[in-house]
Amino acid sequence: MRLGLSVALQYDLSTSPNLLPAFVSGDSGAYQMGATEVLRTTVDKRAGGRVHVEAAITDLRTQRCRKVIDADAPSEKALIVALNSIAKQIDPQATDFSTTSAGALQSFTTAAQSAGLQARARDLRAAIQADPGFGLAYLLLLNTVAPTSEQSLAEVLSQADIHRNTFKPLDQARLAELSARLKHEGLRRQEETASAVLKLAPNDVETLAALGVTRFLQGDATGGHRFLGRALQLSPGNESIRQELAHGLIETKRYAEAEKLIVNPTDLAICFLLQGDIARANAAMEKLTASLGNPELKTLFRANWLAISGNVNQAVDIIKHADFSDPTARSAALVQVAFWQAMGHDFTGAKNSAARARKLTTSSGSLALVAQLLTQADKPPAEWRRQIAAAALNTSSEQILLGYGFFLYGHYSDSASVWQQILNQSGDTDLRARAMLASSLDHAGRADEARRIRVQPFVPEFGDIYAPISFNEMRRLIR
Repeated sequence: MRLGLSVALQYDLSTSPNLLPAFVSGDSGAYQMGATEVLRTTVDKRAGGRVHVEAAITDLRTQRCRKVIDADAPSEKALIVALNSIAKQIDPQATDFSTTSAGALQSFTTAAQSAGLQARARDLRAAIQADPGFGLAYLLLLNTVAPTSEQSLAEVLSQADIHRNTFKPLDQARLAELSARLKHEGLRRQEETASAVLKLAPNDVETLAALGVTRFLQGDATGGHRFLGRALQLSPGNESIRQELAHGLIETKRYAEAEKLIVNPTDLAICFLLQGDIARANAAMEKLTASLGNPELKTLFRANWLAISGNVNQAVDIIKHADFSDPTARSAALVQVAFWQAMGHDFTGAKNSAARARKLTTSSGSLALVAQLLTQADKPPAEWRRQIAAAALNTSSEQILLGYGFFLYGHYSDSASVWQQILNQSGDTDLRARAMLASSLDHAGRADEARRIRVQPFVPEFGDIYAPISFNEMRRLIR
């Protein structure tokens, strides 16, 4: 139950404007987080089933005890009430924990320590069964099922909504914010719900970061920097937040500022490229490529960079003249070539490359199959749609393939329709979809509509076979 004590106190103190509570395993973890004080708790069982809780606040630098706070509970079942009392003695603006049920908290802490998603979900459901108003358990359950099952996500969202009014105010606000993100609601709605959480928990690092990302996606560099900068100030060792801030600065064309934050060499090369400094961009990527041990991987990486940086013909030539002893690597190279040839409107070459890649792999879900399907987008749109549907790809893969295929083979109105759907489903957060929608509209002769799309720079994913297409279209549009 020791973890449960920490969970409850961290929750209670999260509404304090003067504290940033966080659970750490020891002093070294506290130092890494930049903490100044450590709160240690002990629980003693006493005669008659009573429980005594003692909390000592220690200066991390001097290890001197600054304050000792204690509270009593008539039984273990009332332990959470005692913890709430201690939190309010630390800061009067502390809140009450999400549940008063010790059994529910026990199941919650068991879930929090579980590495398996199924076991975690089972224990969280047990916590909710013990207390249907346990909002924090719903929040963790939503995050647990979201990556695995849309149906389970919908069921948990529905169940949480039924009990929403019994949640603590902080849990109600967090549920609204999480729901807005999981449902991919519009950026304004996401901003509104995140702001509501910050009114209750002003130092919530995750919410500050989410609000910063939302502001950057709306083109608000000042607001994005303020919120993500604050999150980074509160959690200085958080590399994920640092990267989000760097990406946000790139999205708003503040490249020089982004450059100072970037650690990832591919991100740095992209930042140089977007600034127009081709020499530094190429040097950064060549340094990274040289560090790779596998010669075939080096070739693929170097060619991919050429394609991303707009030198598609050179990328194709490198692959054509390369020697690949590994059939898997050869297939991957031919897949890339097929896409790049389609970008250059060499549709015959693309079809041949895709067919050769397909011969090297028979996997039904392989990229070679996707490349082969792409090169058949020269068919009438309705016919090609039916062929893609028959390939039994997952919904997301099918949509992406349709969007890029229609675009590369000149069916721009069909492409715009697909990209609009993808963008809507993302809640206007998908910058690649924005670029492809604007470019599709532009090529379709609908320039006025294209100009209404906020196209922003972004860092492409180097593992994404479609990356050179969307990235180069974005670059064309922002020039």
